[in-house]
Amino acid sequence: MRVAAVIPAHDEAAILERNAKRVSWWGRETYGDGFTLVLSENGSKDSTAWVARLMERLLPDTRAVVSDAAGKGGAVKRGAAAVEADIYLMMDADLSADFDSAEALVAAVAAGADAAVGSRRIEGAVVERPLVRRLATAAYAAAARAVLGLRVRDLQCGCKAFSRSVRDAVLPQVQDDGFFFDTEFLARLVRGGRSVEELPVRWTDASAPGRASKVRLVANGLDFLKKLASLRKDLG
Repeated sequence: MRVAAVIPAHDEAAILERNAKRVSWWGRETYGDGFTLVLSENGSKDSTAWVARLMERLLPDTRAVVSDAAGKGGAVKRGAAAVEADIYLMMDADLSADFDSAEALVAAVAAGADAAVGSRRIEGAVVERPLVRRLATAAYAAAARAVLGLRVRDLQCGCKAFSRSVRDAVLPQVQDDGFFFDTEFLARLVRGGRSVEELPVRWTDASAPGRASKVRLVANGLDFLKKLASLRKDLG
């Protein structure tokens, strides 16, 4: 089984080397020679692109994908397109979700699910996260359910796995290249009749000292609500 871990990286020079090494070690210990790490840099203004290229040279089976275009969604799409695998795993650069959680998602897809998404809002999840962000996640999930009928309880968790078939048939349909990517991706999966499993994760916010989330609750929240309405029209 070939597994590719795709890490979008925007202005992550402070943590990318350390965490890329951690992922590389875990992946090769868990999946052996079938593991590939993809560092998908996107529009960074620091030395993230340089670090990604350095890791490509130093770490086995590691690819650096560098682009001037900023945006998590675009980074995931470019990263997944760059390598051939049976299962693709999306991971945040700060590794807020632990490796056991990531491994469970990969196992779910290997067992037959089209996609498996990490959730910080279902039984079994262990979460260290500010209350305001927990409430924002719950409110957004409720909005997505009302507008799109999506029953996924944690749309934006940065740990998801999906099959090669999903990469080829669904990922190219996703138009948003920013943070709304996760929501549109899941909506198109569900609308297309794909099987999606939601599994609990062990999650720790701000795993890197002094590193703030790039998601702005107010600005991104208002933008997401507009995009929910637009996506509903697009999906018919």
